Amino acid sequence: MKAIERILVPTDFSPTANDALLYALDLAQVVGAKVYIFHATRIPSASIATSAYPIGYYEALNMDELRQEAEKKMENLRHNFLYDPKVPFECITEVGPAVDLIGQMAQEKNIDLMVMGARHAEGAETWFGSITTSMVKNSNCSVLVVPQGVRFVRPQKLVFATTLDKLTPLAGLDVLRVFAKTFSAAVDVLHIHAYGKDYTPEQNKFRETLDQYL
Repeated sequence: MKAIERILVPTDFSPTANDALLYALDLAQVVGAKVYIFHATRIPSASIATSAYPIGYYEALNMDELRQEAEKKMENLRHNFLYDPKVPFECITEVGPAVDLIGQMAQEKNIDLMVMGARHAEGAETWFGSITTSMVKNSNCSVLVVPQGVRFVRPQKLVFATTLDKLTPLAGLDVLRVFAKTFSAAVDVLHIHAYGKDYTPEQNKFRETLDQYL
């Protein structure tokens, strides 16, 4: 079981992202992890599309300006939230597509857990936000989504919702086991099954394997 040693917090400097950062900092202090705070500035595509200049001109012209603005916002974040650090941290800014760069950063830093914010709205896409939703679906590391306004508390009970799919990678549940062991938390496994429908042999096998794993 791998410990949580490196936590990545992507930020767009919004209040929602700030809440996720505070949550990650408190969590990192408990588990003894380093926090990487990452911001990716997107080049405005609309300006590129309407520009009379050749493709690439706008990017070259504004790259330094965009990077400087991002670094200024990161410095403000450092001043507001990291003035009295209780965990090791690193602030990183890049210019480019957020989803791609967040994924690259997770691989480069060998991230164990990604912490991202979610705002209150209806539906997964609007509730999580498009970038958070994309990372939940596609990230190679575990993603912890923190609702807006939520502060870290030591968890006492964890719920693992599963379809009992035989293809579910058990290695991806390492973070669940780390949380359970670190905080002495109970784990409930939740499966919603169609009434009157038998479990498949694969599902029964997965249930047994899951019992042993946990």
